[in-house]
Amino acid sequence: MSRVALLRGEEERLERLAEKAAGIDEADEAGLERWSREVERELGEEVPGDAAHEDASGDV
Repeated sequence: MSRVALLRGEEERLERLAEKAAGIDEADEAGLERWSREVERELGEEVPGDAAHEDASGDV
């Protein structure tokens, strides 16, 4: 199976990311980290805030 790049509009990308965020438990730090990395990849910019870049020990 080959991979195909899809061009998405900015609004569609933001809606998809928001839908994923709605399903994440705020207490699930690993889930939040995965989501923040996906946002960074999708938007091409860093997610603001310390929580997005904490390491596993909780240190900033």
